[in-house]
Amino acid sequence: MQPANNRCATQYRVESPGGSGQTYIAGPTDKSLRRRLPVGTVIKKDKWRLSYAINGRAVNDFPVIFYSSILVLGLMSAVWGCTNLRRR
Repeated sequence: MQPANNRCATQYRVESPGGSGQTYIAGPTDKSLRRRLPVGTVIKKDKWRLSYAINGRAVNDFPVIFYSSILVLGLMSAVWGCTNLRRR
């Protein structure tokens, strides 16, 4: 869907194996699933895992190196800030 403010979102209809369903909306900053998934596609995501499977095929596209770099940069900034704060 294309709203007036140009911040697109992708909407998915997700059903559990038991038949209960709900809607999942990936916002403009979320990672969207592959476009044009056919009806009946089976997606399996295990809790606490960064990967998921589409029709039994593993998808491991989480940018671990990028987020690890951001984490290290943040920790280094915190240590630097605390060190400078103690010097004063």
